[in-house]
Amino acid sequence: MAFAQYFIGPRASGTGEAFRANIAPLEQIFLNPAILPFAQGLSTAWFYNKGNLGSGLKEKSTHGFAIVDNSKGVVFPGAFSYLRRLQHFINSPDVKEDYAQLSLGGGLFRRLTMGGSLIWLQHEEAGQKAVVQWNGTLGWMWIPFENWAFSFVFSHFLKADEEKVPAHLQLIPQWALAGNYMFSHFFKLLFDVTRKVHGENQNFGYHLGFESYIHPLWVVRSGISWEGAERLIGMGLSFDGPRLKLDYSYTLKPQTDQSLHSVGARLSF
Repeated sequence: MAFAQYFIGPRASGTGEAFRANIAPLEQIFLNPAILPFAQGLSTAWFYNKGNLGSGLKEKSTHGFAIVDNSKGVVFPGAFSYLRRLQHFINSPDVKEDYAQLSLGGGLFRRLTMGGSLIWLQHEEAGQKAVVQWNGTLGWMWIPFENWAFSFVFSHFLKADEEKVPAHLQLIPQWALAGNYMFSHFFKLLFDVTRKVHGENQNFGYHLGFESYIHPLWVVRSGISWEGAERLIGMGLSFDGPRLKLDYSYTLKPQTDQSLHSVGARLSF
């Protein structure tokens, strides 16, 4: 199971991965580092998910954290994130993975930002020597009007070394175009279009989702994504407190009844 997007947090999972143009710095750094200039102060997040989405996968679990700093006096807003993943495959050995990402962002012009991420990923397959991949992501974000946002992202722009990294563990290059329209403070419509640059499957992926406040402290979201014959349905709920925020999502692959549960906690200082 190669990765066009290595990690998708609970908020993005709840909107069917339609999230690259949303203003959500702690989670969106995995999808679009150009979000960093919109971060406020210092914040941190913890993530955990478990499920079996993906062909040939029995189960995978991921946990980790992210720290974002755009405090007063910071020259370039930045973020550091770390993930630990355990994957159980049906016909392949189990794999332990460590993922680290360092991200920086900045403003280019008024309402236009850019960000980049450096990615380090180590795979440790049972009985085999650990293998390391280095890669990166570039993203741009444009907010032409108060209620519109657009982004372009090129993820994993370096092609993996096919002689060292097994095909099902490679980071796959992918570009994405995304948009976000806010009807009001209480309702957002999100849409992303993605396409892998390398690999056998280079179908377009379409992602459509929404999120809405049902109470000043509670947010609901739902979304759907489809790529070729594959469909994913997501739904989520968040507690949006003044400092502490809690997120949950459930993603279902209806063709195979595979699913993924994701939780997260965010804290602002």
